[in-house]
Amino acid sequence: MLTRLVLINSCAYKMAEVGFEHGHALQLVGPNNVGKSSLIYALNFLFLVNKRLMNFSGQRTADKETLAHYFPTPERSFILFEVKKQGQRYCILVHRNGENDLQYTRISHAYRRRFFFEEQPDGQHLRSYKELARLLLTEQIALKKMEQAQEILKHIYQVGDKNEAVVWLTDKCKMSGTYNSFNKVYRYLINSKLIDNRALKDILLIADSRDQDQLSYSRQNIQQIDRLRHQSQQLSVLRNIEAEFRQFKEIVADVEGRYEGLCQQAAAFLASANMRRAYLLEQQHLKTQEAERLRQELTAKQAENDEINQQKGRLDFEVRQVEQTIRSLQQQQEKALQLPPENLLEQQAQNQQEAIDKLWFRLQEYSAQAHQPAGQLQKRIERLQQQISRKMAQFEDVNDWLIAHLSKDAEARRLLNAVLHPDIARLPASHILKPVSKTGHTLRLFDGEIQLPAHLGQQDISSPEQLQEEIAELQSALSRFSQLLDTARNFEALQAELQQARARQQALREQLRQAQLLPQWKAELKRLQADLKKLQRQWQEQDHAYRLVREDIQRRQSAIRQLEEEAAALGQAYRDLERDQREVEDMNLPLMEPDASLMARGAEALQQRFAQLRQQRREVGQKREARQRLFQQLRDKTQFDLADEKQFVQQLEQEMLSLADKQRSIESLLESIAVQFANPAQRFLDAYEEFKAFVHNEFNRTMGEIQISNLESLSVQLEANERLQADMRAIAELSLTTDGLFRMPDHTARRLDILREYLEKGQAIAFSDLFNLQLRLSINGKARSVNLGRQVESDGTDRMLRLIIVMAVISRLSHRSPENRVVLFIDEIATIDGKNRPQLVEFCREHHFYPIFAAPDIVDGFDQYLLIQRQPGGLVVDEDRHVIQVGRAATAGTQPQAS
Repeated sequence: MLTRLVLINSCAYKMAEVGFEHGHALQLVGPNNVGKSSLIYALNFLFLVNKRLMNFSGQRTADKETLAHYFPTPERSFILFEVKKQGQRYCILVHRNGENDLQYTRISHAYRRRFFFEEQPDGQHLRSYKELARLLLTEQIALKKMEQAQEILKHIYQVGDKNEAVVWLTDKCKMSGTYNSFNKVYRYLINSKLIDNRALKDILLIADSRDQDQLSYSRQNIQQIDRLRHQSQQLSVLRNIEAEFRQFKEIVADVEGRYEGLCQQAAAFLASANMRRAYLLEQQHLKTQEAERLRQELTAKQAENDEINQQKGRLDFEVRQVEQTIRSLQQQQEKALQLPPENLLEQQAQNQQEAIDKLWFRLQEYSAQAHQPAGQLQKRIERLQQQISRKMAQFEDVNDWLIAHLSKDAEARRLLNAVLHPDIARLPASHILKPVSKTGHTLRLFDGEIQLPAHLGQQDISSPEQLQEEIAELQSALSRFSQLLDTARNFEALQAELQQARARQQALREQLRQAQLLPQWKAELKRLQADLKKLQRQWQEQDHAYRLVREDIQRRQSAIRQLEEEAAALGQAYRDLERDQREVEDMNLPLMEPDASLMARGAEALQQRFAQLRQQRREVGQKREARQRLFQQLRDKTQFDLADEKQFVQQLEQEMLSLADKQRSIESLLESIAVQFANPAQRFLDAYEEFKAFVHNEFNRTMGEIQISNLESLSVQLEANERLQADMRAIAELSLTTDGLFRMPDHTARRLDILREYLEKGQAIAFSDLFNLQLRLSINGKARSVNLGRQVESDGTDRMLRLIIVMAVISRLSHRSPENRVVLFIDEIATIDGKNRPQLVEFCREHHFYPIFAAPDIVDGFDQYLLIQRQPGGLVVDEDRHVIQVGRAATAGTQPQAS
């Protein structure tokens, strides 16, 4: 029986362990959507195997999404089923490989958690499938992969109770490919909602092993005809392939002879190659030792070479430095020789200084005016121009005045201007000292005298000379302010011009300095040239010594390379020979004692022998291919499904000897083919009566013994397909003989027409077509027919009804034994009322089922509870810590609690 279900890194579980050995039922207790259904729906992978039969929570199929849910990490997600049979325990392990295919493995040992988890300093580490396999191999625990679905089913299902299969089946259970009667019915336990009236019909047919029964006259008739044709063709084929068969036997003998020769040649080659490899290895070792000795000598020479190279490098550096200095001095000397004479450079520098001074003065003068704006300077210039105009007009007037020319002395002119002023004419008469007595047309001072006042006011009188000086001063001011205006308007340009002038001055100074240093450079250049010749002589001496050492090093390096190449060639020859040996070994030829006469000596002989081996192998392969082609042709023609050639030859020889018997068999088949129509129809009708008896006498009796809530009776009623059965009876009543195809002394045309109709249609008649069924219930004295496609009664009664029907059928297909208990899943147990629940548990106990119920809260009536609670980082369900066992608690005299 299944004793334990374990999920590791599957669904939402880091680990879940569920045991089924204690008590008679188990309830999973946990909040909704915690993973109860996902845990138990894992039973799909054991009891169904075929993905087409699998059905998961929410009507999901075994698609990629579902498989990824159960096996999120390839090679590290596992579902394990522990089984106990015949006193032995073993496990069936399911995981997903890298190609997303399900893999089944049998482990010949009980489940141990330590197999899957490795204790490490940072906690438990989950092993991969490969790591698990290595551990089990180390502990000498057998591990067997089950590659084919039929092999998996053979480990899970077997007929009889003398084997270790998970489920012991009765002989009523039929198997076909990856299906059998048990897993076809068990899938309804996985999801009882799939049960409707049609499913009930299929379940009952499976229970009586009639789900695959069908009647097809066209098929039987064609099969008989095909059989006749097949035997006729076989006879014709056997007569036509006699020559090919003889050729095939000759090729088989030839291949065997060539193969034996190939094995002898291979044995001699391998022995010769081993001897040659030993020789090559020894020679390679000697070459390597000699190369190592030369490398040690080379190291000393390279150290000497490095020292000489350092000296040479130092001298080379000094030579380059001196040459660079000489080139620099020569360049400077050439530049200095191209310069003007020193006195001319001095004069140019002086002239440049004067230009700088002028520009600097203009800018300083403008700065002294506080950088007056151009507009303000323009107005000042306009005022000066007006003043100059006035002065010029005044000059023109004064220059023609008498008073301006009476005396050259300015003081005398002021005095004369005051005397001639009208104020003198208005002086009192007392100021006349001597009146004028004599006049004329020429004015002189005359002869009179006038007493001038002591404080005669003398006004300045502008002379032409003064006016000219004032005009000149005004014009000078005008020129200065005009220059200031020009400076204001071109201030930045003048600054740039000043910078350029200074730069030209600096260049002239540098040229002057170079002209002054020219004698000194000539002397220094001569000294450096002498030093250069000395350094070059020293460098040449070191270079000569360097070349001598380098030649010695190169000779040694060449010798080392030659030795290394020879050693590498020996190594390559060793590896090539080793490769050739592997190729010969990979031929998987049987081991033989080598023949000394076939041994090869030397590399060339070995290569020739290897080439011969490959050629012989190709020839053997070609012969084998020719043999295989002829073998396949003969198999295709004879339709013998034999892979072994010797068995094929033996059977074909026997067939050749039985040609006369085959001829007689064909004649007998021709006589009997006409009587193959009526008997199948009669057997089909008889089988229906047997099935009807099974339903009424066995199944309904079993249903009548079950108490479900308020159901007083429960039975299945068959309703015959009268038209189809009438046709079958008409065909069965046909009287057939071997005198002709049909011999009908009293038959009517109607029966012939019926048979002809079915033969012409080529219609296959399934056994299920012979009837329909009804499920009859009696509640409170009222009987009625119900459709299982709809809800029959309350949720609890409806689910009880469906489960009981399926379990009753499974009880017929499997041995009823405590060691053959079948685990099943019943979700939402709270929907089954308290009266039906104990009846369901008792039914499971009597019929050796182990039910697993699921509900959010603990429900009374079970002897084991598994608590599932949400946990951070993934669910962990440990049967040693999360299980409440009512029986154990009662025995200890305590209340149920988590162990």
